[in-house]
Amino acid sequence: MNIRTHILIACVGLALALAAPATSEAQNLVIQLDEYGNGLFNGAPVPFVPSAVEPFSGQATLMYLLPFTVTRGDLILIENTGAPTDIVRFDNDAVGNGQAYFFSDLPEVGETPVPLADTGLPAFTPLPSVIVPELGTEGNNGATYFAANGSPGCALIGGAVQPVTYGIVSDSTVPEPATLSLLAMGGLAVLKRGLSRRRS
Repeated sequence: MNIRTHILIACVGLALALAAPATSEAQNLVIQLDEYGNGLFNGAPVPFVPSAVEPFSGQATLMYLLPFTVTRGDLILIENTGAPTDIVRFDNDAVGNGQAYFFSDLPEVGETPVPLADTGLPAFTPLPSVIVPELGTEGNNGATYFAANGSPGCALIGGAVQPVTYGIVSDSTVPEPATLSLLAMGGLAVLKRGLSRRRS
């Protein structure tokens, strides 16, 4: 082989080595959860249990079965008053399957159908927590949460930490345009982050 062939082989090997980490990082994990059991993972339905007992509080509430192991902890949603209105508690079962227990305020008088998550807020735990403000008007509000770097809800796949974007819909069975905008902004943030990681 001549020197040009050696250089070409070395360049191709280097390009493949640089491309491999970017491909594994490019996984965009997007989960949408609401108070009624209408969960989606990258567009596919997320299975749920309508009334599962959450181990820390002993309280029964809506629980989503996540498709990966998660970092344990609480996602606490607050309104503009600063009061918590929803808690998504991330945990894993005995074999490492991720779970998201969704707790919300008690149902309002005459609210039909009653959301599965409207079981009242549980007691706080020593688990790590993150606070995210809800956006939108009452009855059409929610939040986008980007779980990364081992924060609550972050995915553990094949021993590696993977970020997840959560779109949490409150008090609405059908995502409204404002909620879809929140989810779109979260998705764009994930895409931008993935592209910047590939470039660096």
